[in-house]
Amino acid sequence: MSWSRTPIRPLLAAVALAVALAALTTGAGCRGDDPARARRLQDIARWQDRRLAPADSLDQALTSRDAFVRLAAARAAGLIGRDDVVPALENLLKDPSQAIRAEAAWSLGLLGDPRALPALGRAAADTRPALRSAALAALAHVPNDGAALLAGTRLAAPREAALAWDSLRQQAQRVHPDSLRVAMTAGLARSESDVRWRVLRCAELAPDSTLTTTLAPFARAPLVQERVHAYRALGKQHGVAALAAVMGGFDSHSRFRGKDRDRAIIAGCRALGALGAPIASRGSEPDHQALAQVADILIAAANANAPGVAETALAAMEALVASAPLPAEAATIESLL
Repeated sequence: MSWSRTPIRPLLAAVALAVALAALTTGAGCRGDDPARARRLQDIARWQDRRLAPADSLDQALTSRDAFVRLAAARAAGLIGRDDVVPALENLLKDPSQAIRAEAAWSLGLLGDPRALPALGRAAADTRPALRSAALAALAHVPNDGAALLAGTRLAAPREAALAWDSLRQQAQRVHPDSLRVAMTAGLARSESDVRWRVLRCAELAPDSTLTTTLAPFARAPLVQERVHAYRALGKQHGVAALAAVMGGFDSHSRFRGKDRDRAIIAGCRALGALGAPIASRGSEPDHQALAQVADILIAAANANAPGVAETALAAMEALVASAPLPAEAATIESLL
C-alpha cells in the first residue's frame, strides 16, 4: 500500500466535489440532519486532512449504503493515495450515482495505478458523458499507450475531444508515432479552435518532421492561441520548411494587439532560434539568405519596446551565433592568438 501524497488541482477538486454533492442532493433528497452520516463524513474529512485512513474503515465507507458517504470516501481514497482500494474504486465505476462514478474515476487517476487502466479505458468509452469525461481526465495521470485517449479525440463533442487531447499530451511520447500522426492530422482538420490548439500543443511534445506541412498553415492562424502553439510545435521540427513557415508568420503579427502580439512574437523568436541554430552550424552558402532573413526578423524584434520580446530576440540571436562557424578572418585571428 502507498501513503504517498499525489499532486492535485485543488480548485478543480473543490468544484468537482461541489457539483457532485449537488447532484447527489438532487437525486437522493436533502437529509443533512442524519447524525450517523454527519459522523461518517467528519471521519472521512479528518482522514483526508491527515492523509491517513484505517484500511477497514475506508473499505467500509467505500461500500456504504449511503451515497454521500461513498462519494466522500471515493474522493478521500484518491487524495490520500490509497492504492490498496483500487478494486473498490473500480467497483464504484458501476455505482448507480453518476457523481460517485465520476469521483471514483478521478481518484483512480490521482492514484496513477496501472492496474486501473482496463477499467478506465472502458469508462472512457462509456455512453454516459460524466463518467466518460472523468475517465478521460484520469488517463492523463496513468502511464498508458494512449489507445483510449486516441479514441476520445474522435468524439463529436468538442469539450470531450479537447479533454482527450489534454490528457493525450501527457502520454504523447508513449503513443505509437503513426497513430499519433493520424490523430493529429484529423484533429487539426476540426472546426473547433479549442480542439485545434490542444492538438498543436500535443505536437510540441512529439516532434514529427512529416507533420511540418500540416502544421505550417497554423503559423498564420488568426487566433493567437493557435499561432503560439503552432510556433512552438514547428520549433521542435527540423528543416528549412519549418523555418520558412515560422518566418512567414511574422508578416501578420499586426493583427494582434498588446500582450497577444508579444506572446506571438516571443514564441516565433524562440522557434527561429531553435530552427536556425542547426542551419547556422552547417555554414553552407545556400543557407546564408535564409539566415540573413532570420537575423533581420530578430533584430527588428530586439528593438521592441516590450522587454520580454527584446530579451527573447537577443537570446535567439545568441543561439544562432553560438552555432555558426567563425568567419575566415576571425578564425585566422583566433588561430594567431
